[in-house]
Amino acid sequence: YNHLRPHDAIGLAVPADRYRPSRRTFTPTVEPFNYGPDLVIRSVDAAANISFQNRRWKASKALVGKHVAIRPTDHDGVFDIVFRHVTIKTINFHQIG
Repeated sequence: YNHLRPHDAIGLAVPADRYRPSRRTFTPTVEPFNYGPDLVIRSVDAAANISFQNRRWKASKALVGKHVAIRPTDHDGVFDIVFRHVTIKTINFHQIG
């Protein structure tokens, strides 16, 4: 398919003509991440949940089996769930019903 169908965006060339292998090698495993000693670390379970302060919180299915950190914010009772450097969710104990 990529050898047969020309594409306007690449000057009517077929995509296979433009493909170049990456010079970087593929690493199938991701190196462990050091969150630091001041953060609470949790593992995302098979249902994509973590536990924190006696509650279950939904993380992300993409993070099942991975470690996330729980980082306090500047607001009392509000925490960020962080994967590496990315905040994936904010949890607010003041908004719990």
